[in-house]
Amino acid sequence: MKNKQQELFLEDPMHRLLEVEVNGEHTFVLAQDPLVNRCGRLAKIIRGTTILTACRVNALRVAFHDLPGGPQAFELAARFCYWHSSGSPRGGGFHITAANVSLLRCIAEYMEMTEEFSPRNLIKETENFLQNLVFWSWNEVLLILRSCEPVLPYAEKTHIVHRCVESLAWKASTISSTCQSPTSSTSPDSSSNQSSSANNKRLSRTWWFDDVCSLSMYLMERIVKAMISNNMDNRILARFLVHYVQTALPTLGYHSHHQRSTASTTRDEHILQKYTQKVQRELLETVIALLGHLDHGSAPCSSLFGLLRVTSALNSGRSCRKQLEKMIGHQLDKASLDDIVIPLRPTGSGSLYDVDLVLRLIDRFLSDQDIFSEMTFPTPINGPIMASQPPSGSSFRRALTKFEHSLTKVADLIDKYLVEIAADPQLKPFKFKSVAKALPDSARLMHDGLYRALDLYLQVSVLLSCCKLTLEEETLQLKARSPWNVCRMEQAHPAVSESETMELCKVVNYQKLSFEGCKHAAQNPRFPARLALQILLLQQAKLRDTIDHCFFKEGLRVSDSSRYKEAPVPAVNHPSAAPSAVDQPSPEFGLIIRQNEELKSDINKMQAKVSELEKLCKRMRSDMSSRRTRRLLC
Repeated sequence: MKNKQQELFLEDPMHRLLEVEVNGEHTFVLAQDPLVNRCGRLAKIIRGTTILTACRVNALRVAFHDLPGGPQAFELAARFCYWHSSGSPRGGGFHITAANVSLLRCIAEYMEMTEEFSPRNLIKETENFLQNLVFWSWNEVLLILRSCEPVLPYAEKTHIVHRCVESLAWKASTISSTCQSPTSSTSPDSSSNQSSSANNKRLSRTWWFDDVCSLSMYLMERIVKAMISNNMDNRILARFLVHYVQTALPTLGYHSHHQRSTASTTRDEHILQKYTQKVQRELLETVIALLGHLDHGSAPCSSLFGLLRVTSALNSGRSCRKQLEKMIGHQLDKASLDDIVIPLRPTGSGSLYDVDLVLRLIDRFLSDQDIFSEMTFPTPINGPIMASQPPSGSSFRRALTKFEHSLTKVADLIDKYLVEIAADPQLKPFKFKSVAKALPDSARLMHDGLYRALDLYLQVSVLLSCCKLTLEEETLQLKARSPWNVCRMEQAHPAVSESETMELCKVVNYQKLSFEGCKHAAQNPRFPARLALQILLLQQAKLRDTIDHCFFKEGLRVSDSSRYKEAPVPAVNHPSAAPSAVDQPSPEFGLIIRQNEELKSDINKMQAKVSELEKLCKRMRSDMSSRRTRRLLC
């Protein structure tokens, strides 16, 4: 009896029903012929089946487990088949729109709805609809791209994603300079997607930021890469990527004070937190990889340092941090002190600051100067920085000048950084020395800033010659800027040995100290007495050279014995006794003479102190030897 019912079912078209189960979510009971005549996949399944499973007497059952778009897409395809079979030229009122074209194109690809089975089938209809996609409005193309996310593999296979991405990238690149929103359209359903508020929207070059941020990370990456191919302004792209991170990370649950797992955290919460951190790391790594495709200097240095702090908080991969450090190192001369003062994570690992990071950034900055990679930087005594055997040409001179300027800015930044970290009680002497010696000596025109940092590290209040501040004024400024550093200054580095102090003092080139700096260094009680004496002698030699230069400039030829004697003042009432312009010394010359006299007196005082110390040392030795002798006799 059952076999007769199945034969009757196969022979009578009016009784041919098809039961379709879609992804285990919904079951459709439809007439077989409209679907089989247009769906090649269904036709192959039914024709190739010899034993049919019937849920009812007159229904065949087919199950799809991976149908793109699910029940919604299958219902749209079934409506197209039904209404097109009614004889209407457009499928009996069935309309393809920007909201459903991606689902229809993907289901048509899956069901093999080609011209081989029926003319004007769904694949051809959707392709005709998408033919002028590039001329559609921004909102319509964005709507199609958003609808591609649930069916992304098939949307990629049918090139819908590629066409939408290229269209959006072209619009963002060419319409960013206009004042009106790009909503004019020539799409078949443009009238249903227009908005008067959007047409009146005044925009800037960043008008597309929020729209692209609303897409998934994969689609955002595709659009940015297409914009790079279209030669869009890299500074705008870098600005967008930073905006994307600032928008997306809080949505994913990231906060600046990242919460760690505690004992009270449940297992499910811990798993969710781990997964969230993984997604955050993937997003950050994607953004940093995209920034690496942009021109150097496109992203602001402060933004890159902000990303670096986030990578440290999320424990991102080493390659990600290395790439970010490379981008920062290339424009280290644009960084500020607040940028490079980064706390060390974890905080209980010793030093308060990430000094190794600064050393890596300096090394990257020096290695990125390609034209100077094979050159040396000798220490100049007088004159500008010179490289060994530089090539000729105006382009090289311009590059050399630019490099000198950048190097000087980085040296000034590192000096400020050393002053900032000098009061760190856990900062080791070799770390301080490594940062101070990271740059070549020629990077600093004057070493007063480096001396100030060294002086703070050695617990001595400093007199800044460049600012002409008194000791009291400098202390007040330090208290206003960092009261903790001042109150800890006396206890900062009590364990620095004498040999370490001597090694630290060698980082300063005392030939590049100003007069006030040399004077302060010579009187510094933390400096070895022999070094202070050498500083005074060096400064005296510099003053003699300056005096000789002044004499040569004034055209005077005086012997060394009479050089420092003042000429007698002539009578005022005698006209012939008036001094000439050549015989009258300049005020600058008198100042140099007074400074030289002060240095002489300082040297004499220092020599007297050294001799007193030597005498005291001899007395102590003699006392110790006499005490030993008495003990032996006793």
